[in-house]
Amino acid sequence: MAVITLGRPEFKNMRTSMLILIISTITYSCNQTSEKGQKKKIDVDKEKSSVSFTLDQLHRTEQNKDTLKHIQMYMDTSLILGHSPVDIWDKPYFKKYISNWFPKPDSKPKRQFEIESRIIKLLDDGKTAVIVEHFQMGRVRLMTRHVAVLTKIDTSWMISFSSYDYALFDEQMPKVTKSLDDVENNKQIKK
Repeated sequence: MAVITLGRPEFKNMRTSMLILIISTITYSCNQTSEKGQKKKIDVDKEKSSVSFTLDQLHRTEQNKDTLKHIQMYMDTSLILGHSPVDIWDKPYFKKYISNWFPKPDSKPKRQFEIESRIIKLLDDGKTAVIVEHFQMGRVRLMTRHVAVLTKIDTSWMISFSSYDYALFDEQMPKVTKSLDDVENNKQIKK
């Protein structure tokens, strides 16, 4: 077994090499720490614009009943909530659901709606966005609130969470309450 002693003259070049290696490693480590400690400059307006574009694409795929493009906008681990309390889907189940909901592109006229408001909150990491948007859709013309979380994967924004709910204005609540009471009273009369 050989023992290397760096103090011996024949290892002078090795000492120098080792010293250079150690200094290089320390310098590199310090640079890595300072780079990690510094926040990367995020172009907030550009990222919000990109998120908005992604949401517009999502709604276009829905209007055009393009199941394949629609489902590709969701991450594999997505959670999707519909209007009903039982509408809680993962991506594979949601794909089956919208395949029935978007039966054939020519089967019905395009669903028309216009976004009435959209708020995009970009989180500090620059790779997560929370959105809230409102629009009226369907024959009933109820206000719909869409809340979603989008995650940036490489250069694309993907939907990781999405929830659609009806959003009632305060002045609509008495009518809804009365309608629900009427339905409940009709059930009791029929018994």
